[in-house]
Amino acid sequence: MPLVVIRYQASLPDSFVRALATKLPEIVASALHVEDDPEAHLSAHHVMVDAQLLCSFAVNANACDILIDANEYPGRLFTIDDRRHVIAEGIRTVLADYDLDITCGVWVRLVRGSYEEV
Repeated sequence: MPLVVIRYQASLPDSFVRALATKLPEIVASALHVEDDPEAHLSAHHVMVDAQLLCSFAVNANACDILIDANEYPGRLFTIDDRRHVIAEGIRTVLADYDLDITCGVWVRLVRGSYEEV
């Protein structure tokens, strides 16, 4: 269950943040899915997305940052830069629909974790 957090400045249009939140599950699932590893299979419904408004105390923050925490599997780890690039390209497609001159950072952090719904 990857967790995706969109950190964004208040000046960004709600429609952009909403579109990004809507499209990120598919973008992230497609990029982080590892066909050869059944434990690393992903689909869009596995990806959780949250959005957090940056406060006025944020320093050196981009207008929008995407933070992705996902379980570490060898198939992801060895190709993390390529996978990050695929995610960045997906975000660029969302940005292309808006007239925004912003920088959007993408962090992919592979961690050892465990998730359970109760």
